[in-house]
Amino acid sequence: MLTGSLLAIQEYYVNCNNVQSLPPISFTISGVQFSIPPSGYILQINGYCVVGFESTYLPSRNGQPLWILGDVFLRQYYSIYDFGNNQIHLKLFHDLNSLFLII
Repeated sequence: MLTGSLLAIQEYYVNCNNVQSLPPISFTISGVQFSIPPSGYILQINGYCVVGFESTYLPSRNGQPLWILGDVFLRQYYSIYDFGNNQIHLKLFHDLNSLFLII
């Protein structure tokens, strides 16, 4: 669990000295786990450390929480959108020699 202070609407701040002790955050998509280290989801802005995730109140089709995997996720994973086959191909950005995971 991330703890931080809500200092502005939809923005949470954490102590910059504690960033390395924060846990990675993982998403499971189609049975594959995708992790983001704290250095990937904590943004340093004007000397402050801000959590890069935002909540959304958009309704989902099945009533479950809806996540938009935006820039925080896409900075970590190289993605190819294959509209012809209705697939998304993902791989770790720093490991481009490995195989793509297809979801």
